[in-house]
Amino acid sequence: MRRRLRFDIWLSLLLALPIMLGIVWLFNHAVFPALYESYAASNAGEAGTVGAPAAGDTFRASTLDEMLEHGTFTFGGDLYVVLNNGGPFYKSRRWEALELEDGSRIAARINHDAIRDDGEPGLYSHDILLPVGTIVHGELPAELVEGFAPYGGLTRTDLMVDMEGGHAVYGYDTLNGYIVVPMQLVLLVGFALLFHRIGVKMGLFPPILPRRAREKTEAAE
Repeated sequence: MRRRLRFDIWLSLLLALPIMLGIVWLFNHAVFPALYESYAASNAGEAGTVGAPAAGDTFRASTLDEMLEHGTFTFGGDLYVVLNNGGPFYKSRRWEALELEDGSRIAARINHDAIRDDGEPGLYSHDILLPVGTIVHGELPAELVEGFAPYGGLTRTDLMVDMEGGHAVYGYDTLNGYIVVPMQLVLLVGFALLFHRIGVKMGLFPPILPRRAREKTEAAE
């Protein structure tokens, strides 16, 4: 026989919903911006380190050979070209394909919070400099390589460009989602149980577990 969720439980959830939404709204507007700013600052790293914003004297590489010749470097160009290649999500992290002037397509992890403008943005162009990066040698996982196939594939799978360095790993919306989604669930269930308990105390709702079910549960324990 098909079971339906009881009316008293639906009502408890309905009463809890606006409170949950209100708390989440306050968190998103009053708490999370400062929280993310602190998070990003703690992961910003010192100038010149991998994942930090590129400085004026950071070597600008344009080919794979130049990247291999230098310990650290940056890569720049028009925003809509440099970051238009796409890439897969792998183990909850975004990967991107960097297409270099020599035709190489290399897997990269980029700290997007450290991307900076390279001059004044124009009407039809927006030049940027990516964070300080370095080449990391090692065969990429087959699943990751396959994930790049819809985005044009890679020309090298034995190395990658690290422009993240552990700094500000998650973007604003991503980190917000990791916090807010479980928060919504906990608040909704928590307040629903509270309202239901109040309803039971006032004699408006029946207990969630009928007396017989409770007695069987206690006997089993």
